[in-house]
Amino acid sequence: KSMKCITHHWVKIELLAVKRQHWKKQIGTLLLGGALYQASHKTNSKHSRIHNKCILHVAGGMQNIPAMRLYNKFGFMLSPDGLFQKPN
Repeated sequence: KSMKCITHHWVKIELLAVKRQHWKKQIGTLLLGGALYQASHKTNSKHSRIHNKCILHVAGGMQNIPAMRLYNKFGFMLSPDGLFQKPN
C-alpha cells in the first residue's frame, strides 16, 4: 500500500488542554468527545467510513492524572511496553 493510503486513516490532535480555572466543568470531555466524533465520521470518496481506532500519547505520562482519567472515561487503555518504540 502507498503511504497516502495508510496515513489517510489517521487524525492527529496536537494538544487538548483546559485552563486549570475551568477544570471540573467537563470541558475536556466535550473537547475530546467532539474530536473523536469528527474523526469517526470523516468520509472520503474512496472509503465510505473511516473510524474506530485511536492512539494517544499523554504528555506527562502516568503522572498526568487528569488526562489519564479523561482518556480512561473514553475507553482508552495502556499499550504494552515497547509497542510504539522505533526499531534499532
